[in-house]
Amino acid sequence: MQDLKFLTHHRNRLTDSRSKAEDAIHSIFLFPELAGFIGKTNLHYQYVYDLLTKYPSPAKLSRAHTNALVKLLHNHGNRLDMAQQLKVLAKQSIGLSSPANALELVQTISVIRLYDEQINAIDSINCTNNEQLRRNGSHCHFHYWYF
Repeated sequence: MQDLKFLTHHRNRLTDSRSKAEDAIHSIFLFPELAGFIGKTNLHYQYVYDLLTKYPSPAKLSRAHTNALVKLLHNHGNRLDMAQQLKVLAKQSIGLSSPANALELVQTISVIRLYDEQINAIDSINCTNNEQLRRNGSHCHFHYWYF
């Protein structure tokens, strides 16, 4: 039970850190029009992170090959139309093309992905522990316990 308590505390700290990194994305965001195009709540989807990692500035996105964008948007409606709209939006963007900010954006996305991996690893351990408890006749719904 002590391990469960430790893992829950650790998961909460990781979740808090991930939230802070996600908030930082908004302050270093180089392409403000993107949030309006895809929706502010969608900024933290994996395909958006993939897009921003490969094309961290409006200038790079505007120069991207349309087929490369279509591949990044593989599960999102009319991909060709969306890719073309993104390129036009990027060309008209008031956003920055700062290499320093682009590096910070890419590294922040990398940190968020690392936190996701670490949280998933803890969740895996917790699922295994829960299975063992069930086999022993105990019931424990620990997934989001707060101690």
